[in-house]
Amino acid sequence: MTGSVSSARAQPASVQAEQLFRQGKKLMGEGKLAEACKAFEGSFRKDEAVTTLLNLADCREKNQQYASAWGYFLDAERKTRGDASQASFNRTARERAKALEAKLSYLIINVPAESNIEGLAITRNGLPVDEAEWNTDIPVDGGEYVIEGKAPGYEAWSTKISVSESGDKESVNVPKFRQRPTAPADKPPANVVPPRVDRATDPAPVSSSRKTMGKIAVASGGVLVLGGLAVGYMAQQKWSEAKDLCGADLVCDSDADRAEGQALVDAARTRGNISTIVTGAGVAAVGVGAALWLTAPSAEARPKGKTAGLASLVVGGGALTGGLLLGYSARERWREAQALCGSDNFCDGPDNFARGQELADSARFRGNLSTVLTGAGVVGVGLGATLWFTSTSNRTESSSASLRLVPSVTNDAVSFVLGGSL
Repeated sequence: MTGSVSSARAQPASVQAEQLFRQGKKLMGEGKLAEACKAFEGSFRKDEAVTTLLNLADCREKNQQYASAWGYFLDAERKTRGDASQASFNRTARERAKALEAKLSYLIINVPAESNIEGLAITRNGLPVDEAEWNTDIPVDGGEYVIEGKAPGYEAWSTKISVSESGDKESVNVPKFRQRPTAPADKPPANVVPPRVDRATDPAPVSSSRKTMGKIAVASGGVLVLGGLAVGYMAQQKWSEAKDLCGADLVCDSDADRAEGQALVDAARTRGNISTIVTGAGVAAVGVGAALWLTAPSAEARPKGKTAGLASLVVGGGALTGGLLLGYSARERWREAQALCGSDNFCDGPDNFARGQELADSARFRGNLSTVLTGAGVVGVGLGATLWFTSTSNRTESSSASLRLVPSVTNDAVSFVLGGSL
């Protein structure tokens, strides 16, 4: 099956090559040599057949493009050399190439030492001429050629020359290049005093830039909050499905129900954690954005920014520290519940169930409180850093005032969903 598909994909190129080859033969028969040569070239690009190459060389010879024909016959001779099955093609190509040598025309581009400057590039009809071809007789088709020379820092040079179709030998001498005149450096007019710049009156665009950043942060935070709430709703749906299956106390009747219920609870827990993190990040972004918008300073109010920023950093840091400690405490409660009832939260008796329920409720309460404090702390720290780094104490803010970003804080005990049979 794979071979059939590969053949089907390769076939169009062969079909196109054959069609172009036939068109070339037809055009040659009609005496339309230029069009026929283009058709043979197109066919050879699709399928590099020796017969196509020989026909292309023959077409170029009939069109009196002897250098091109000579080159194509040489290519055909090299392709068939040493192949007994193509001996006749090799002999034809070799004999036709040898017969053309007497008809070739040559063009030599002489580049003397004084003209061979650094960075020199020579082109013939817009195509680059390799440095190895300089000062060497190169076979060319008859016609008109534009020879150009360019080098950095020098004036460009060009000339035109005509080469006959057969038996001609022309040469072009590249002259010494002239350097481009350097433009004189601009000098200030005499007796002109530069305008005085009053730095105190320079506009301070930091206010508008802070408002713009605030808008972006509020918009981004709003999207995150909506996404977090959506994921939270999905977590609640999974939690409801688990209760519908095993009852409000999540005590399942069979092993099959218990396995399905555990899967639902695990899904609810994962989505709940994602919801809490995304919503918390959104709330923090909205808070920072609102702070940037509302606290965009005026010129006279800026000196007070660092003081307010320091206070916000202290308060936010305290809230953040408290949130992390509560999160750690919540995690410990959760581990106690799992140690009592196992990692699947399946308690053996009523006493263990009651104690496990108490530990899980405590873990949930502390986790939620940790989330609130941690989010508030992140907002406080972000606001404080923003106020501190975008304010100055003794001078007007410049337009290059920078906004520093505070590191993000992740709380392992951000969200808890009661699982298993508790």
